[in-house]
Amino acid sequence: MRLNSLLVPIVLTTAALVLTSCTTPEEPMVNEEMTLAEAKRSTMEVERQIADLVPGVVPERIHQPEQGVLLTCSDDGGKRWTGQVTVDLAEPQTTTLLDLVRDHFAEVEGFEALREESPSGREVLNVRRGGSLWIVSIQQEGLLLAISSGSDRIRLTADEAQLRN
Repeated sequence: MRLNSLLVPIVLTTAALVLTSCTTPEEPMVNEEMTLAEAKRSTMEVERQIADLVPGVVPERIHQPEQGVLLTCSDDGGKRWTGQVTVDLAEPQTTTLLDLVRDHFAEVEGFEALREESPSGREVLNVRRGGSLWIVSIQQEGLLLAISSGSDRIRLTADEAQLRN
């Protein structure tokens, strides 16, 4: 199965990209009001919005695991929920798909979207809202759309911290 062979590189890419996004100087402070469940839900909602922008996509081609990784992003205990979505594309796509996503979020209040080159030389689209980030790229010779995400920085409640231990 093609998805299984992609899992390790995608996870490593996700971790590297989201980890570097944890430490940017312009990073907003910890969102003290947001719970872990809210961080996960809001991040996954935008992942799905991005996936749904693919022309002709059918739900069976979207792989959005419920599980994510909770990263520590600051010395003060700030955490970031991170996730990953992949979309199997019916036909090879070019980076014009990134333009489609960028143009969509340019019209949505509170979002900014900027195309950049990743450290590996791949063209990616960074979509931001506050402290949340979605990194969108086209992989596997244009047959896979990958979305790596990271929520706002949050602080776990006592109950959430207990569940994590």
